[in-house]
Amino acid sequence: MEIHIQQYPVFMRLGYYSMERLMGQEVLVSVDAELGDLYLEHADDDLGNSIDYGKIIGMIEQVLLNREIKLVETAVASLGNAMMHRFESIQCLRVLIEKPILPNGLGKGAKVSVSHSFDRKQKLSY
Repeated sequence: MEIHIQQYPVFMRLGYYSMERLMGQEVLVSVDAELGDLYLEHADDDLGNSIDYGKIIGMIEQVLLNREIKLVETAVASLGNAMMHRFESIQCLRVLIEKPILPNGLGKGAKVSVSHSFDRKQKLSY
């Protein structure tokens, strides 16, 4: 069973250059959380046997909202590690953050995204 949250908007002061952090911008956060067969084994309509996606969104905001971070890579790692620590039933997690505005006109309409996958089997402590 997987939970997908796609392009959740979060305002951050994200960017290597001080002007980017001063202005801030909205980034888009996507999370794919694999619960394994936990829910399927207990398909009893009990939220206690799944993960409340409202709590996932709350974690996204707690870790990122209004934070000042220089690198998108740092934001991805911070969120992924926090989620793996908080939600023990997540077996695998993919975090993707899209930064739609690039500094100094670099993007010419393009956006940058950074993603990373976290796997409980590969790292036992978060």
